[in-house]
Amino acid sequence: MAYLDTAMQVPFTLGVEKTTVTLDQTGPKRVAASLGSPSSDAAEIPVSLSEVEIGLAGMTESGLKGVTYEAQPPRVNLHGARSAESEIQIRALENARPGSYVAMVRAFAPENDGLIVSRLYPFELVLDVPEPAPGQDSVMIQNSQQAMDPGVQYALRIAAPIGAVGVLAFGIYRWKKAKRRAS
Repeated sequence: MAYLDTAMQVPFTLGVEKTTVTLDQTGPKRVAASLGSPSSDAAEIPVSLSEVEIGLAGMTESGLKGVTYEAQPPRVNLHGARSAESEIQIRALENARPGSYVAMVRAFAPENDGLIVSRLYPFELVLDVPEPAPGQDSVMIQNSQQAMDPGVQYALRIAAPIGAVGVLAFGIYRWKKAKRRAS
């Protein structure tokens, strides 16, 4: 569950140099992110600016499939600094699907009460890659399943329920033993 407070001011700015990034199989592309801190007194800010994290977010919960990134540095210190820079290297993998997507550079910092404050900067991400081979994902799943010995699979299917019953029986035994001691 998430809580969204749109009334709180984010105490840093985020800028990105590019509005469109095109990825292909030739190698990673670079996106520079610049962060700025407020000129007001840092004691009044309810957010820790000493560890502002930089990253990339896709428009889906699990991120954009077939795209990886690495931010350098992944964290910046805006406490006492007016600005900081981070460079994000974005790379398309073999299983990336061609098309145009929206990705976001994300900068976030922890609040003093454990919540986080984040700022997002959207940009267009164009994947100019060949269509993955049909069934490439299913082939990888089948290969991982075939890698396990059928005898081991059978033993795990039998041992898992027996182990669960054993743990449950041990828990009941301990509970009854503790109840007898209390009486």
